[in-house]
Amino acid sequence: MRHINITDINSVANAREATRDIAESLHFPDRDLRPVLNIVSEIALACVDLGRTGKMSVSGIVRPDFRGICILNRFPVAPAAEDADDLGCPSLTLGGMKSLSNHFQISRTSGEVIINAVKWASS
Repeated sequence: MRHINITDINSVANAREATRDIAESLHFPDRDLRPVLNIVSEIALACVDLGRTGKMSVSGIVRPDFRGICILNRFPVAPAAEDADDLGCPSLTLGGMKSLSNHFQISRTSGEVIINAVKWASS
């Protein structure tokens, strides 16, 4: 598991590098790596665009029949955003991330948005 503090545009590159490292250790197929990198980038860029600091964790999932990459990101949200799906940030392309992920969940608790995405390796 790798933890990345998302603070600026350099953090996006750090998150992508951590994801590549995990994917390589899992022998993740190249065709599945690109969507994961896009998901990581969009989530990290959303934090940067909002001018907020986020905490991202990227981890590998290994099960007997499949393997995947899990992205978990937490960042504070302005109290004005009433709905977890409406963060007031155009770069957070939820529809695109949902379609790239095998599992995608976004929730909000006490001033914080939590995004969880999983991409499984294709067989």
